[in-house]
Amino acid sequence: MIRILSALLAACCALCLGLGCAESTSPSSGDGAGVDPRDRPLSMAIIHFGPVDFDDPQQLAELARADVLILSAEHFWKRTADPQAVAKLKAFNPQLKVLGYVNVKHVRTDWAAPEMPPEWRAYYPYDLYDATLGYWSWTTEGDTLLDFPSCVVINITNPACRRAMLDNYASHHRNSNNKLDGVYWDYFSPTLWIHPDVQVDMHGEPDLDGDGISHFEDADELAAWQAAQVDLVQGLRWRLGQDFIQVFNGTRAALDSSFAALGDGMFYELFPTLPFHGGPQMELALDPAQYNNLFAARNWPRRRNGGPWLILSHRNEIAFLDDQNQLYRMKFAEFNRVVALLTGCTAVYHREEQYLASWPEVELDLGNPLGGVTREDRVLTREFERGRVTLTFTNGEWPLPFDFEIVQDRQVVQALHFPAHVP
Repeated sequence: MIRILSALLAACCALCLGLGCAESTSPSSGDGAGVDPRDRPLSMAIIHFGPVDFDDPQQLAELARADVLILSAEHFWKRTADPQAVAKLKAFNPQLKVLGYVNVKHVRTDWAAPEMPPEWRAYYPYDLYDATLGYWSWTTEGDTLLDFPSCVVINITNPACRRAMLDNYASHHRNSNNKLDGVYWDYFSPTLWIHPDVQVDMHGEPDLDGDGISHFEDADELAAWQAAQVDLVQGLRWRLGQDFIQVFNGTRAALDSSFAALGDGMFYELFPTLPFHGGPQMELALDPAQYNNLFAARNWPRRRNGGPWLILSHRNEIAFLDDQNQLYRMKFAEFNRVVALLTGCTAVYHREEQYLASWPEVELDLGNPLGGVTREDRVLTREFERGRVTLTFTNGEWPLPFDFEIVQDRQVVQALHFPAHVP
C-alpha cells in the first residue's frame, strides 16, 4: 500500500511545499465546496465521553468553544435525552458542528439490560443491541468474538446487519429533536483489531464468515470486511443526505485515500504513532515524500459543510526536567497543535489523559495564514496575520519530535527548546 517515491519526486514536492502550492499528486476528493483548510485559521475540536449536564451553562459553554464537538450519540438519542441538547449547545456557538459517536462493529453486553422494561428498549442504544442480536460473530472454535472486554463484534459483512445498524442510526436522527450535524464512526480498519485483554481468554481466531479460516488469512473475508465499511458510509449518506458529516476513526482512512474520499475527515488517534511507520513518525507525517503525509491527506476527504477535518489526537502527556531543574508536564496535544497550524488540520486537547473535554492553557489568535509552509532543511515555518509558527525537527520521533516557537503580536507566547520552554 505504501508507495516509495523517487528522490526526484521528493525534491519537487519539497519545492512545492516551500512555495505554498499543492503538496501532493494524490487524488483529491474535494468537491469544491467549503473553505480550503490551508486558508483558514486554526480549527479546534473537543471530544468528550463523560457526563454532560445540559442544564449547566458553564459546561455547555466549555463544550461549545470548539469548531467540532464529538459526544456519544446516547446524549442525544437515549430515553432521557434532553430534546434541546443540540439547540442549547449551538446557542453558545451557532457555527458549532455537533457529531454523535457511533459504533462500526460492536455492541456492548451491558446493553442487554434484561431488567429494563420493554417500553424503554425502543431507545438507543438498547434497541441497537436488539436489532443486531442475530448478527454476533464467532471464532474458529465457536467462541463469542469480542474486540474489547464486554464488546461483542457484530458481523458487518452480512448486509442484513448493516441495514439494521443504518436504519437504527438514521431513524434516531430523523425522529429526534436533536438534529446532529454528523457522526464519528469508531472505527474503520483494514482488518479486525482485537484488544490484548480479550485475546487471553478467547479461544480460536476471528471468523466472520464461519468457514473455519482465520479472518487474518481469509482473503474473501477481508475483502468483504472492507467492502462492508464502504457500504456503511454510503448507506448512511443515502439515508441522511450529502451534507451529513461522517468522520472516520481508525487507520484505514489515514492510509487509503480512496476510502478517506468517502468521508469528511479522519480522527488520528494517538497521533502520529499509528499510521506512520518505517521511520521517525512525526517527521513522516510532515514529509512530502511520504504518500499519506498530512499535506496530502488533507486533500483526501470531501469539502462540504465546513470540512474537511483531520483531527490530531493524543490523550497522553510527557514529564521532563526542564532547564531550571523543575519537573514540567506537557501534553502531546501541544505538539499536535503546532502541526495543525502548519497543515490546516484540527487540534484536540484531553483532560486527565482521557477522552474528556479540555482546552489549551495558552490560547492563540494568530488569524489567517498568509501562505503555505516554508521548509529549510529541518525547519518548517508558516506566517499568519498576527504571528508566526516555527517547527525545528530534532529526532523527528515521538514523544519529543521537535522544538517549536509560536509568536503572536511580536511576542513569543509558547515555545519549546528542549529542555527550556515558554511558558
